[in-house]
Parts: sequence; C-alpha cells; structure tokens
Amino acid sequence: MAGGGLLIAAGVANLAIADGSPILFVGLLGYAAWLVWLLVTGVRLVLMPRKVRAA
Repeated sequence: MAGGGLLIAAGVANLAIADGSPILFVGLLGYAAWLVWLLVTGVRLVLMPRKVRAA
C-alpha cells in the first residue's frame, strides 16, 4: 500500500520529475517497495505447501 502511494505521489509531480527534482526518488522508493513486495509474495506462493486430496 505504501509503495503504491509513493508512486502516486511521484506521479502528481510529473513535471518536477522531468526537470530532475528530488521528488523522483519518492517514486523510485515506491517502485522498489513494489518490487520487494512482488518478490516476497512470489517466493511465498512458490514455497507454500500444496494440499493434495486423494481421489
């Protein structure tokens, strides 16, 4: 949730980002947080034990 909020905050200041404003790093933090969440969720899904039912 925080990662998405940071991306939106950076998107609001889109023109400032184009000029090289420090707000660019807010968007990068949001993007990095999203990537970490994606990685952690993916690893948890892969490592989750599967329940197999006998037919």
